[in-house]
Amino acid sequence: MKGYRSQMLNLLKPISKSKQNGMSITSCYAHCQAQYQVMWHADNSTLIGTKTISQSVGDWYFDRAEVKVYDEGCHYLVPQ
Repeated sequence: MKGYRSQMLNLLKPISKSKQNGMSITSCYAHCQAQYQVMWHADNSTLIGTKTISQSVGDWYFDRAEVKVYDEGCHYLVPQ
């Protein structure tokens, strides 16, 4: 999976250089993806920097800020 992640990030480099192309590359579908609207707006929503997913996407969509984040790993994982 780490190899796939590295390959994908390398393929995204040309796209990421444009200010108009926002990105939030997350590592855990179960906890970090916004499959349900409540996950975008919840008090414990995954943060992109210091903002919720909805705030970050809104900032990018309305040209208030660039959003380019690469998540290093799921913060919900417990060491085994």
